[in-house]
Amino acid sequence: MLNHWGIGVMESLLKEWNGETIIISYDHPTGAWIFIAIYSTKLGPAGGGTRMKSYPDVQSALQDVLRLAEGMTYKLELITSKLKSNTESRSFSRT
Repeated sequence: MLNHWGIGVMESLLKEWNGETIIISYDHPTGAWIFIAIYSTKLGPAGGGTRMKSYPDVQSALQDVLRLAEGMTYKLELITSKLKSNTESRSFSRT
C-alpha cells in the first residue's frame, strides 16, 4: 500500500537491497530525513562519507544512499587491495 510519504516505494527499495544495515531517522525541527547505509563489512570496517543534498522526494534520497553505499564498498575494497599489493611488492623487492 502506498501512502503520501511513499512508504510502499521505500519498503520495496529496502526489500530488494543486498546491503547489511540501513538506519533511517527523521529530524522534526529541520524536516530532514537521515539515512545511514552500510553495504558490507566483510572486507573490513565500513567507510564512506556524508552527503547533504536536496532530493525531489524521500524515495530518491533513499535510492541514492543505497547506490552510494554499494559503490563505496567496492571503491574502498579496490583501494585497500591496491595498497596491500603495493606493500607486498615493496617488501619482496627489498630482499
